[in-house]
Amino acid sequence: MVLEEVTVTAQKREQSLQDVSIAITAFSGDDLRGLGVTQSNEFAEQVPNVSIGQQGGPDGFPLFFVRGVGLTDFSNANSGPIAIYMNDVYLKAPRAQNFTLFDIEQLEILRGPQGTLFGRNSSGGAVLFRSRRPGEKFESNFSADYGSFDTYNFEGGLGGPISENLQGRFAVRYANSDGNIDNLFTGDTQPGSERLTARGTLVYTPSDTLEITAFLEGGSKDGLSTANKFRGKIDPATGGLCSPAQTYRYECMDAFGQTSQTADLHKVSNNLVLDQTEDFVSGTLRIDWDINDSISFASITNYLELDAFQPDDTDASPMRLVELLLDEESDQFTQEFNFSGTGERSDWVVGMYYLNSNSQAHHDYEFLMEFAPLFASIPTETPVDVVQGLLGGAYGLLSSTGVFTEIYDQNVESLALFGQYEYDLSDQFRLIVGLRYTDEKTKIDLDTVFTAPLFPVDITGDGMDDLFLRGTFPTASLHDSISDDNLSGKIALDYRPVDNTLIYGSISTAFKAGGYNTSTIFSSDEAQPFGPEEITAYEIGFKSDLADNRVRLNGAAFIYDYEDMQVFTTRVTASGAPARFITNAAVGDYKGAELELLAMPTDGLTIQLGVGYIDAELKDFFTETRDPDTGELVIQDFSGARPGMTPEWSFNALARYEWPLFNGTGAIQADYSWRDDFFHTTDNDPYRATEAYGVIGGRLSWRTSDEAWEFALWGRNLTDEGYITWASDLSFIGLVSDTTGVQRSYGISVSYHY
Repeated sequence: MVLEEVTVTAQKREQSLQDVSIAITAFSGDDLRGLGVTQSNEFAEQVPNVSIGQQGGPDGFPLFFVRGVGLTDFSNANSGPIAIYMNDVYLKAPRAQNFTLFDIEQLEILRGPQGTLFGRNSSGGAVLFRSRRPGEKFESNFSADYGSFDTYNFEGGLGGPISENLQGRFAVRYANSDGNIDNLFTGDTQPGSERLTARGTLVYTPSDTLEITAFLEGGSKDGLSTANKFRGKIDPATGGLCSPAQTYRYECMDAFGQTSQTADLHKVSNNLVLDQTEDFVSGTLRIDWDINDSISFASITNYLELDAFQPDDTDASPMRLVELLLDEESDQFTQEFNFSGTGERSDWVVGMYYLNSNSQAHHDYEFLMEFAPLFASIPTETPVDVVQGLLGGAYGLLSSTGVFTEIYDQNVESLALFGQYEYDLSDQFRLIVGLRYTDEKTKIDLDTVFTAPLFPVDITGDGMDDLFLRGTFPTASLHDSISDDNLSGKIALDYRPVDNTLIYGSISTAFKAGGYNTSTIFSSDEAQPFGPEEITAYEIGFKSDLADNRVRLNGAAFIYDYEDMQVFTTRVTASGAPARFITNAAVGDYKGAELELLAMPTDGLTIQLGVGYIDAELKDFFTETRDPDTGELVIQDFSGARPGMTPEWSFNALARYEWPLFNGTGAIQADYSWRDDFFHTTDNDPYRATEAYGVIGGRLSWRTSDEAWEFALWGRNLTDEGYITWASDLSFIGLVSDTTGVQRSYGISVSYHY
């Protein structure tokens, strides 16, 4: 037995993975199922130098990082520098990038800038999902799983010829779970959810040279909001700040004397428990036309709509301290045209890409509403000094009691022209050059109002607050537009010294346009745009098949010069409340490497190993914040800080052994993933970090001799490792709020394929 050839589409045509001078990790749909990957934000464990944060929990905002390049913004209007594709359609809205995986044919993770060939925002890499297509013969499949937390999943698909020139496929997945976190305050189990997703595919081939493919997909999610874990920062004994180690042992309290009750990461006490919902529909029309033997044309048209409501008990406590209600809508229209061709010694592709995206949101940020009744007896137009006397030392904190309501409507229009040309200089050398021109415009209308039981107002206009009034007051307004354009490119050289070995080097530039902060805008001076970022990437790598194609060893090393890097930071605002902003860092210096091994040392045994290393830091990066006591502007120096969500080392391993068993085939599989320590944000806050952790999974299966039926037992996180996937800083009330990874789970599966 030898290793199977893996076909990828990383250069917009089908090629062997070993012939493409890009660092790629690829998984088949069966690979993903064997690893228990059922969401688009779950694949990182078996990919070196890739991390995925989960702000807002597993159904919230996925934060994709490749080689340290990513963005931790949780606004649905701002997408990160890792481009996510489904069936060659770029998904702009972060919520659209978190979707159910079912009936998947293949997943490709492309590391490094992909700006020459792939749409918008691929300065850090691209992730390509591709669903199964109908074949020339009838095919059906069915699978069912039952596991921990009363979780059950059903997935099925069928497809084949409908008529002589028409093929179709329909697939559906239903999933239901009670959730894995116990809420001690309400008695609920969170985040229990129910999901239903379906996809229909039609392929029409009126001639040998023309193929028309239509995809229609839709789905819904409904379940309880994500549970957050409370972690106090104030020492109960001294009233001072706890050390980070104390907070991670859950020994500390918040500004109101609350503690976590238990150090168990999967037991919380949240007062806000509401339904979290999401509905989406997406339609794609693809036309592939072979104009002649050497030139082809492709058109890809898509329209997508998504509506979501996400409540979040951000303070993670039984009190109404900081709670979010996020009601969001987004839609996008994309169109790509490309021509591709091949010559005696060359391959080329040229094309045009267009995106028009609209994001609308109604956000309610509730602050300290637990104490709103304290203001009920205070008359309106009460002098500020009187209220200060009534509230005493708590005035500075409680004066921000109320609800900020932010409403925005943002439109992004992006147009790009791209091309790539590959030419064989000789039998051993191939030159690759590419260019992309992008022109992008972003327009925004944003308004924020503050509804408060009492609100300090400057009546006399002398710059000092005079009276407290009760009601709703405008605090921020932004009606603006910005435009960016950029020319980026790539030059690479491939060298084949011997058969089955590729050595390559490349220099590429990539671009991500600027935009507007829309996450937490409480005052007009916070409603500012951020500028574009650019990456220049230098990469060398190799790909090799050894030992008579029983060993595959691929590796790459890279250096990134990252200019005007878009960084998400937290700072105190003029309102006194903490807010998070995208600002442009001066420079980011990145260097690192990956090494991946796939081997079949004996018949039936497959071993897969991967290791990644990243050395990265920000240089000359300064931002402004306000002193929480005086309100004065203070310069924050983050120079030398490490990017968020970027462990220095990552390691993954998988071993699978198959053998004849009971007139069928038995198989045992074990997988392991380890991530080094990392900070969640670029301020390198030690209170918002994840310690190094490793996760072990396993699967035992038996397949019938005709390969139609398979029965399996599986387990994930078998050692019950506890780890934090995201942490929110709420220092102004003395706590940190954590989102945690899923604990140990196990279950059974049965599948049928005809």
